[in-house]
Amino acid sequence: MISEMIHEVYNSRAYFDSAAHRHQTVKQLIKKANLTLIGVHIRRGDFLGKVHLGFAVSTMSYILRGLLYFSQKYPDSIFIIVSDDKPWCRTNIGSHLNTVVLPETLSASEDMAMLTLCRDSLITTGTFGWWAATLAGGVVLCDKSYPKNGTWLSNLCPSDQYLPPWFVGI
Repeated sequence: MISEMIHEVYNSRAYFDSAAHRHQTVKQLIKKANLTLIGVHIRRGDFLGKVHLGFAVSTMSYILRGLLYFSQKYPDSIFIIVSDDKPWCRTNIGSHLNTVVLPETLSASEDMAMLTLCRDSLITTGTFGWWAATLAGGVVLCDKSYPKNGTWLSNLCPSDQYLPPWFVGI
């Protein structure tokens, strides 16, 4: 299964001389497997304590709607999950559909590189997911409840200025 192959490559750092080599190896594995990869970025960490300012952690309902949308669109899809809270993702999403939560040992740049290999994206909040989805191209599902209306953040950065027109809010 592709999940085990990806984890094997990323956990076998001794066999690869660089992050770029690991990335190329995973890219070749994905191409051979002929699967549709969907990048999922879930930001939680620092947003959990800033809800009063308008920063929002996306709900489980939003995440599951996005996973369901892509799994119906692409029956062969594999969800590559990147987050600042990977243990939470393993506990709450890891058993849903065909998901791969990337190892904690990866750097942010390796997480970003992996997301750029994906056909489409499901993102929660924040610029990391925004950039990963933009670089990957394809369909981008985003949380339309971000930023929370009437808050400091929504006044500073209205969603119509933050989200490009090709991002689909659900």
